Amino acid sequence: MASSGKMDALKTASKNLLKQLQAAAQKDGDVRVAIVPFAAELFGWYVATGEGDDKAGAYAVQGQGAALVERVEGNVQAVMGLPLL
Repeated sequence: MASSGKMDALKTASKNLLKQLQAAAQKDGDVRVAIVPFAAELFGWYVATGEGDDKAGAYAVQGQGAALVERVEGNVQAVMGLPLL
């Protein structure tokens, strides 16, 4: 099997990811997200997508919720979840 005995690469990748996340957490500080002015049609559409049902803050900057975001001040990666799949 070609992948036999290659767990070291996985371990190294995990270690590098952890280091990057720790460095980002230390330097990013506060991130501010400005939401567009309220428009019933836009917000109604987003609620109907169901995307925000399981999100902190009820929207996803990286998903369809991007339509609700006017601007992000700071590192946008700091307000996104960690996509593992």
